[in-house]
Amino acid sequence: MCSSDLLGFLAAARHDERLAAERAQRDYARGRTENTDLVRAARPDSTPSQACRSSQRVVAFTDGMAALAVVDPTSYSAQRQRVLLNEALADMAGYGARGSRRGEG
Repeated sequence: MCSSDLLGFLAAARHDERLAAERAQRDYARGRTENTDLVRAARPDSTPSQACRSSQRVVAFTDGMAALAVVDPTSYSAQRQRVLLNEALADMAGYGARGSRRGEG
């Protein structure tokens, strides 16, 4: 196969709905695994099930926030999204707004 044939194939494949869906599912699964691994690294005491649920909550939170940013970009600026995400992650990790562990102060 010459390079022009390959380029033609890649261009056609890029717009194939079945291939696009398969790629999206594969990318989503890889991202889910990577997020779960990050949760496990941050919370080594968590079980695989807990890490998976925490990862799903982060994805749901960020997806929702991104959707809101589309319809209300003023309220969900990039800076505001970072603040909200940091607060959500702190809550998930068991830390309050000032950084102390819940129940420690």
